[in-house]
Amino acid sequence: MIAFLAQCLGESYFYQMYLSIVTFLETLSSVAVFIFPLKHKPRYVVRAAAGLALMAAIMVIRAILRTHLETLLWSRFISNMLEYLSMLPLLFLAHEGTWCERLKAWCAGCAAVQIAGSLYALVLSFTGADDTQTMALFPQITNADVTLLIWFVFHLAVCYLLRLLFIHPSVQYHEDRKSQIQTTWLCVLFLLASVLINAVMSEYRADSRPLYEMLRCCLVFMCISVLALHHDIVLFSQHRAEIEVMDQVLAENRRQYETMKANIDLVNLRCHDLRHQLDKLQSRLTESEISALREAIDLYDSNVKTGNEVLDVVLYSTMLKCMDNGISFTSMADGECLSFMRTRHIYALFSNALDNAVEAVMRVSDPEKRVISLHVRRLSGAVEIAVMNYYEGEIKFKNDLPQTIKTDGRRHGFGTSSMQYIVSQYGGTMKISAKDSVYLLEIRLNIPEKAEKTKGGNQGLRRSLKGQLPLAGSRDSVPCGVWGNAPTVPRPTNPKEVTNKGAGSEASLPVTLRVRRRAPKLLFPQDSVKTT
Repeated sequence: MIAFLAQCLGESYFYQMYLSIVTFLETLSSVAVFIFPLKHKPRYVVRAAAGLALMAAIMVIRAILRTHLETLLWSRFISNMLEYLSMLPLLFLAHEGTWCERLKAWCAGCAAVQIAGSLYALVLSFTGADDTQTMALFPQITNADVTLLIWFVFHLAVCYLLRLLFIHPSVQYHEDRKSQIQTTWLCVLFLLASVLINAVMSEYRADSRPLYEMLRCCLVFMCISVLALHHDIVLFSQHRAEIEVMDQVLAENRRQYETMKANIDLVNLRCHDLRHQLDKLQSRLTESEISALREAIDLYDSNVKTGNEVLDVVLYSTMLKCMDNGISFTSMADGECLSFMRTRHIYALFSNALDNAVEAVMRVSDPEKRVISLHVRRLSGAVEIAVMNYYEGEIKFKNDLPQTIKTDGRRHGFGTSSMQYIVSQYGGTMKISAKDSVYLLEIRLNIPEKAEKTKGGNQGLRRSLKGQLPLAGSRDSVPCGVWGNAPTVPRPTNPKEVTNKGAGSEASLPVTLRVRRRAPKLLFPQDSVKTT
């Protein structure tokens, strides 16, 4: 059959057709490793057959061109370009995706083809064989079919290995204007450079073997660089998409903060008016009714003063949530040490941390363990933040971050990621641990030198948060819950604002907050403390 085709086509045509068929199989098998994972269009088989037919037609044109004009440099240039472009009909007819995404897969596949072909040719050169005369890696194998199979498997193995090294399915490609420009330029420059090197390499292959091998090595390094750039474009596009999402989340948090602050100011104003109205109604109500009304007003008019207005709003909101759900919330916070942070970052960081804690504690069945503890302090030129709470069930981690347990993972799970993003903006660290049913979030933010000079740190607090979270205690006692193990104190009957001032303290003033409870005696009386 082969002899019959050679006789019909002529030796020159048959040789070039044979080379085109080999090139067709090489390109198809290698590029398919990269483009096949793309989503297929409907009636994929029909579309793929049409793409393959167009690819075969281009290869026939390439064979005719090489037969008559093989000695011309521009002919080799066009011939090599047709080899690359022959895959585009199959790619665009049978596979879905944006044009940029498909071009990216095509560019990676063509680069892999060149790497595999060049490595095979270099291996032949090292064995002393001439790749223009033979394809056999092993001279003792004389069967042409076995030689072709070895060649085919070698190309597939190299391309698949390159795909494993440079293409990661877990990294999603997010197309934007910048990615489109980068991908387009990468494809154009790769096509021109590769075609030019191949044309020059074919021109001087017979004259200088060392030059030919050097150009082969340059082609391999260039194609590896293309794959690395391809990988970086994908990573950077994902990074930009994540930043855009985080910016949207933070902007939404800023709007929530402004709305919540306005509502709190309105509630405080109404509570102030109600106090005056209650004074006028004392003669018409019983003492127990007046006491109950005053307690309700005091509850919603509780003033949280940490030294940071944004943190005050978050703590007030968390306090109300905890009261509604029977959760004991203990907070000791020096809000002034957060003055270097942006408003939206403070709100997003603390609201996400405390909301996650509230959600976790609400699933705890034991009333003794429905406890949340927050600590914020300045220490050694940094701000240390810690949130502790109990939890039930199993917490799964991925990349050191807990995974959301909500069913719709696309709409949830940004809370912890946004916290990590905020921490990274200030060169800080975030550590999360979940052990023995105790969830601990630890954050350390470096205070800028300019902010550090304007405000001295509170060095009176001891470094702690070691041991277990204090329990809620019995009906007649509550935990102190400040740094370290705390004693229990009698439960007050009416919550009131208490100011406990020490003598001569010039440091930042930490604030201890109890939900519906009077603050106990502090462990560090030398610090001037305002407590709500």
